[in-house]
Amino acid sequence: MESVSLVTKNEPAGQWRVRQGRAIVWLVVVGTGALDVVNGFIRTIGLASDIPVSPGDMGRGLLLLVAVMVMVAFRPACLSGLLKTFLILTGLIVLGPINGLFQHYSTAALQFDIVNAAKVLYGPALVILFITVFIKSTVSFKEILDAIRGWGGLVGSSLVGFKLFGVGNGTYGSYASAFKGLFIAQNDVGLGLVISVCIAAYQFSKAPKISRLCVFLLIEAGMFVLGTRVASLGAIFIPALIFLVTRPRGVRMSSGVIKAGVGVFLLLITVVLAYQVSTTVTSENYQENKFSELSQGKFTRVHLMNGALMAVKKRGTRAMLIGEGADEYQRRVAEAMHLARRRRKAEINWLDFYGSYGIIFTIGIYLFYLVALRRSLTVKLVDSPKFAWIAGLSVGVYILHGTLAGHAMSSPIPTTLVAPIIAAVWLRQYKNKTLLSTDPIAPERAIDHLRRVAFCKSS
Repeated sequence: MESVSLVTKNEPAGQWRVRQGRAIVWLVVVGTGALDVVNGFIRTIGLASDIPVSPGDMGRGLLLLVAVMVMVAFRPACLSGLLKTFLILTGLIVLGPINGLFQHYSTAALQFDIVNAAKVLYGPALVILFITVFIKSTVSFKEILDAIRGWGGLVGSSLVGFKLFGVGNGTYGSYASAFKGLFIAQNDVGLGLVISVCIAAYQFSKAPKISRLCVFLLIEAGMFVLGTRVASLGAIFIPALIFLVTRPRGVRMSSGVIKAGVGVFLLLITVVLAYQVSTTVTSENYQENKFSELSQGKFTRVHLMNGALMAVKKRGTRAMLIGEGADEYQRRVAEAMHLARRRRKAEINWLDFYGSYGIIFTIGIYLFYLVALRRSLTVKLVDSPKFAWIAGLSVGVYILHGTLAGHAMSSPIPTTLVAPIIAAVWLRQYKNKTLLSTDPIAPERAIDHLRRVAFCKSS
């Protein structure tokens, strides 16, 4: 799997394209994680009110703008379907805000609708941006996974450091049953860590190295420190599943490296869980009650979902089909739940999409991600036949979280991690089936391969 490349490294452009592609992927994936730390720092020192746009929103907004510019400037054949899909989704998503403006015109409402619509379109746009980067520069598949693991290492080490030095805030505020440091959206960070630990566990299992083990343990420690239910459960079950279904290439499971890695992993779980039980669960009822509700099949957002369903039930046919914008929908939810705050949402993707943009757009955006899931589950690598399981798990957890208990598909943090995986497997399955194959390409065929495959032109 180490030699897998999205574009053959025999192309005439030289090594600068290798460095260029790697730098772009790391800048987008890991750089946005650094921006989230800066966001939290600015809010902690009280400068958030003085800055009209946060660094995170500014950086991701710039990425969205670059993605749109890329769509206009580069239109290779393999992107034609995705470009049409993006245009259709964009056309559908603007109908709801327009409908809402006709009901209650407001500049503030329009601005709110634009920001929320941009967050929803951020995922498909980023997939197109990554595909363009992959076909215009030389990026190996390993480097993509390294960047996702690097994000997890950065966030995990930040959470551990924040906890040790007492910098930041509790995950659940006054309940103080966990610690999120300087990060703001703990549920989004937790889901991002789950996706990152999928890749970290997979890479360590395939090719055990001390550096990979250290990053994996940092991610695990960060997940336990964060303490959300998704992060805590994901830290235990996902690595265990991956270690069971994958075997390292050329290394037997009985080897000392694997034994040491699994031993350290189990020891870490035992120590952290013991600490959590003795200092958190026994002294705070908050997490204990939440885990109890989860074990009984009760999701934390049921009351929000009921309020949102009451709000959308009172709407007409037009709003049902095309929505009424995020501002009007969230105002309806807050009113239906008799809340003092101006806006509220269900924080469940399918319901919030339906309320804001109607049933047609909701079906369209879900089809986009379900197709991506299907492609992830069927992707084939010559030297890593089980990677489809890992890719499918990452994308599947992302979709499941947004459908049952969160807003993953409108959250930039996990979306930035899933987008390069979706882009890679999407490109892999375009016409020529050797795009991510490790089959050697003879030098005399390199130019022809680049022309036919890398730039997505049919032979």
